[in-house]
Parts: sequence; C-alpha cells; structure tokens
Amino acid sequence: MVRVIGRVAGMDSGPGADVGLGTRTALCPQQPCTTEPAWRSNRISPPECGSTGANPESFYRGDGSDREEGGPPTTSGSPSGSSGIGSLNEKPLHVALKAWYSLPEDRQEVPVDGYLIDIVRDDFLIEIQTKNFAAIKRKLLQLTARHAVRLVYPIAREKWIVKAARDGQGQSSRRKSPKRGTYEEVFAELVRFPRLLASPNFSLDVLLIQEDEVRRLDGARGWRRRGWVTQERRLLQVVDRKLFQEPSDMLALVPAGLVQPFTTSDLATAIGQRRWLAQKMAYCLREMGVISQVGKRGNALLYQMTE
Repeated sequence: MVRVIGRVAGMDSGPGADVGLGTRTALCPQQPCTTEPAWRSNRISPPECGSTGANPESFYRGDGSDREEGGPPTTSGSPSGSSGIGSLNEKPLHVALKAWYSLPEDRQEVPVDGYLIDIVRDDFLIEIQTKNFAAIKRKLLQLTARHAVRLVYPIAREKWIVKAARDGQGQSSRRKSPKRGTYEEVFAELVRFPRLLASPNFSLDVLLIQEDEVRRLDGARGWRRRGWVTQERRLLQVVDRKLFQEPSDMLALVPAGLVQPFTTSDLATAIGQRRWLAQKMAYCLREMGVISQVGKRGNALLYQMTE
C-alpha cells in the first residue's frame, strides 16, 4: 500500500507519533533507529507536516541562481564529509526542503560515485528534485544500481504569486493562485523513468507544499506571461506527503470507483484532471506493470488493473 506519512497541519501528531508507516514504527527524528539499515527501517521522517523545519526567511537570501540538479559536481572543494559543495548555488525551495528533510546526524552535499548527493543518511541517499526528472535520470539509474536512493519531489498544493516591482525599487504584489496541485501531477515527470519504482533500491516521496512563486519582469523571455518569468520558488509549509516504494503503491492514486476496463478519458474524469495527464498516468502505470492494455473502444485504448 502507499504510505501516507505526515499529516495536514493542525492534526494531532507529535514527535514519534504513528505517521502511517504500516507495520513499522515511526521514530522521532531525534531518536534514530540503530537496529536496522536506514533505508530498510524507513528512518526518513523529517519534521512533522505543517512546518518548514526552519524559518523560510533564512532561505530567501541569495542571487537566485540554481544548482544544476541531476548532474555530477561541477564546483571545486573538499571531497569529504559535509563540505557544502554546490550548496551556495541552490534555489531557495531546494535549500529549504533539504533543511526540512534532514535529520541532525545527516550529511549534506556528499560526493558519491561521482555525483553530489543532497542528503546522506548512513548508507541511504536522498535526492531532492523540484522539477525536470529528465535531468536526474542518468544519475538515479547509476546510483540505484549500488545504493538505496530516495527521490523527493514537491508539488504546490497552494501557491501565491509574488511579482517584484517593475522598476525593481517599489513594493511587490502578492496574490493567491486559483490552481491547486495534486499527487497525480507527479506522473508528468515520472514518464522519464516509470520502471525505476520496481527497483528495490528506489523510492519516491511526494510532498504537497504551500509556496511563494516569485516572478520578475523579463520581456525577452516571458512573452507567454506578458514579460513575467519565474525567478524562484519559496517554501512556506509542507502540508502532506505520500511515500511510494513499489509500483503497486501507485494504485492508491487510482479512484476506487473507476469502472474497468477504462480509457484515459474515463481516468481523467475520475481523477478530475485533463486527459493529457491521465495519458501520462496510464503510460506510467502500464510500464510499471500494474495495469495492462486489454483492447480498444473505438480508437481509445482500454486498460485494466493487473492486481
């Protein structure tokens, strides 16, 4: 089953409370498990949902540059321990999520097999990717051949659009976006490597967050938004999360009332999303082996659960 770990802000949950890890015991981040390897004992719980784990204002400073996520290290520095290699070039959302996810004994920015790893917890590697799974595909395929790896991916459940003043000196504006993100959006990225979830060395942690999206005026690149381009994303709060450890976990995102066999149009209606996303979802589930193509209805492919 999919593991729903963490609760929406305001729900009764304290350190060490049961956070939905099945038969496993959820541990307080300050009380690490010492009887099993970290990746097997699931000792990955950062602070409770509903907090950033640190003051987000501390992550808003910087020049807005971003580390090239998914590639080998390109900066110089000491190749040992938590040297902070590349940490000064990360975007605020990436930095804030890394702080939120980390436990006190974790090491950050550690070179492993020629790649820079965001968080190393004993023999367990944790990578945070805020967009573009294609950039990290090669890295994950190589690392999961030898290591247990968890990919952390944030989806904006709620978003506020912050626009800097046009002259760069006045006050910025802030408004709430009507869009609400859902877990199903992960399939738009997961199409890059849907079969990887079948690896016993790979797991995917999807976070629903509240964020500020900071935009600035750039007429040369932002023609679709009347000159406004996204400069950075800022974490406000983690409100929920789901952990996927095997292909069958993904079936939790398929509505129980979906009549089988079904088309991608049927799936789109059931999940309340556009058909293009339902098509990506069906492709991923088929590649994972949890649904199969069983025929056609007119020109539309028909799918059915295999479990």
